[in-house]
Amino acid sequence: LVMQSTAKYPSIETVPIMKILFMALLFYAAWFGRDLIMVLNYGALKGHDDYLRLYQVLSWVNGQNWNDLTAYRMLPPAGADIHWTRIVDVPIAAYIKLFSYGTDLNTAVKLTAIFWPLSLFLAAIFLLVTICDYLIPNYNRYYVLLFAVLCASTLVEFAPGRLDHHNAQIILLLAVILGMLMQHSLLSSFLIGVSIPLSFSIGLDAALLFIPVLLYIGVEWSCGKQRAKDRIILVGVVLGVSSVLLYGLIYSPLQWNNMRCDVYSLYYLSALVLVSIGFVGLGAFTNQIDRFDRSPVLARLIIGSLV
Repeated sequence: LVMQSTAKYPSIETVPIMKILFMALLFYAAWFGRDLIMVLNYGALKGHDDYLRLYQVLSWVNGQNWNDLTAYRMLPPAGADIHWTRIVDVPIAAYIKLFSYGTDLNTAVKLTAIFWPLSLFLAAIFLLVTICDYLIPNYNRYYVLLFAVLCASTLVEFAPGRLDHHNAQIILLLAVILGMLMQHSLLSSFLIGVSIPLSFSIGLDAALLFIPVLLYIGVEWSCGKQRAKDRIILVGVVLGVSSVLLYGLIYSPLQWNNMRCDVYSLYYLSALVLVSIGFVGLGAFTNQIDRFDRSPVLARLIIGSLV
């Protein structure tokens, strides 16, 4: 299909990204028309997690402490411990604050429930197109839009009223994929090294998906691909620094000894930091490792696997 489209329409790949995004916006309005009406008229969100996220955001906006994630309306009087962090609360609260300047709080919340998932939907389309630009030369950009909007199971995560964090996780996963495809640079290392701990800080939904990404970076270094040494060092540094900074941001010092398995706890922080130290160490001692064996690739694979 890609070959046929480029043969018939030789300039189709030059379709501006803004045109793709505009068409995506039109599709969004048509596909989610009923949902848009339900959100505007009744404030109907998609599910109970979305209502809980909204409650958490509004509690923070109304003065609840950043580190206090207790839902006091649940299991009163002590309240229920909610393991979500405040990371996704920040952009949602910013939208509510922005819309509050011209309308009441109730309307501002409804508008936020529309524009927040819409923003992420357009961001997903942009990232998908950019990823395909790296993967396929001279292709039909309309195919990206077509397959994206036909993926109903993913599309529902960007529906109006979806305030839960799964859509943000999808964006971060796409950012990591884009970083892997870009030429080795500080920007590509930043996309990988920041997006992974940021995803952990939001939730553990995509944690397993990042394991093959980290493994590939190690294999890429083992095979001696061009500038792989620079990538493994840069990714390691950014990954370690951002993991520690995000952990310190979402928890108070009294919570730093948290070892729970369902949140970004000390357990996962230690894992990410150890990976970053391993990456930096492998990259820094590349020349010394290559002296162990006549086959540098074999030596790197063995030592890299051990690390």
